[in-house]
Amino acid sequence: MSGRDGSDWTDERIAELTKLWSEGLSGGNISRQMGVSRCAVMGKVRRLNLVPHNDTPGWVRKRLTPHRSRSHAATPRAKPMPQPAPLELPPCAPVKLVDTQRQHCRFPMWSDEDGFASGFPVCGRDKADGSVYCSDHRRVTLGQQKKDVAA
Repeated sequence: MSGRDGSDWTDERIAELTKLWSEGLSGGNISRQMGVSRCAVMGKVRRLNLVPHNDTPGWVRKRLTPHRSRSHAATPRAKPMPQPAPLELPPCAPVKLVDTQRQHCRFPMWSDEDGFASGFPVCGRDKADGSVYCSDHRRVTLGQQKKDVAA
């Protein structure tokens, strides 16, 4: 079979590649000796399932060795981030998205399960200046929670 770089992997060339690889030569050195690209050599090494060298870089070794299942029990897990306390928002009378007016807040008030069936209700309170949301929902989207002011 003729490769893109003009190399033919004949039985003799495969035997030479296998011999050089088993002697510990790198893919680059083999490619220079055989007159093919390093990628052609490494691809053929992988297809022949030749054992990777001990000094082969880790990212190459991973590609040359079959996948091993790893135990995830020893992997330390990150602590979950504490969830912020939910904001106490004043109640609103939701409006269907299609019935909104220019001044209505468009903060969604549906869950994924009932969005279509409920007509996609939105907040409906008056918007804050320069936003599509009311002042309370704008704070929610910006991640700013009300802070209690101690008197």
